Amino acid sequence: MNKVFTNNNVPVLSYGGMKKREAMSFRRPLQIVVAGILTALAGCQTTNKLEPASPVSYTQRHPIQVTNDQVSMQVRAGKNRSGLTRAQRARVGSFVAGYKNTGTGSLRIKAPSSQVNDVQAAGAVAEVRRIMERNAIPRSNIRMVNYYPRNRRVSAPVILSYQRNAALASNCETWPEPSTLTYKNQPYWNFGCATQNNLAAMVANPRDLVQPRRSSPADAQRRDVVIDKYRTGEVTTAKRDESETGTVSDVADK
Repeated sequence: MNKVFTNNNVPVLSYGGMKKREAMSFRRPLQIVVAGILTALAGCQTTNKLEPASPVSYTQRHPIQVTNDQVSMQVRAGKNRSGLTRAQRARVGSFVAGYKNTGTGSLRIKAPSSQVNDVQAAGAVAEVRRIMERNAIPRSNIRMVNYYPRNRRVSAPVILSYQRNAALASNCETWPEPSTLTYKNQPYWNFGCATQNNLAAMVANPRDLVQPRRSSPADAQRRDVVIDKYRTGEVTTAKRDESETGTVSDVADK
């Protein structure tokens, strides 16, 4: 660092042949550039946490859950008769058909014991088992259980029960946000909720929502017919009836 005198005899510090004023004027642009780079790097850093994305599809917002539900029916055994009436036989047959379609596990028969109608109840149980056999219910799926009511002087019923799969959807009465707010450009929360509830109520077998059913066996006789026609060079498609005709409407062309 040297002292340099100007024309007015005012000393000015010199850095390596550069005056102080020139050195300061050279450093200012460099400091501005460095400050700009640091500011840009600081702007890239954020402390906000990423929130999980909300489900957009109505099947995710309102999923159908398959749960177990118990179905039961009471069969009254009369004091003066043994067996079932015609109406009771129809009810038991419908109950057994429901077990075949949607039931899981075993079909339970709870018979009263030590009651005034033990004989009549035993006759009702025997007829119930015959109805199950006519509906092709395996004996291994039928489970007999005895129960002891508190009041032994009252005619106790025979109770049939089984577990089945039930389809349940979410409650459509939940409105977490107004339906008119569409800033996110997404469907409102309850969109599709009624459709899911209707599907859960109408499905014949809720197990179909969990896994598909097994494929039915192929028609071997029809397959042999098609293969024989293919080998002989004949047309393999089925013949159409004269009534199976159709034409495309020419309204669109006009």
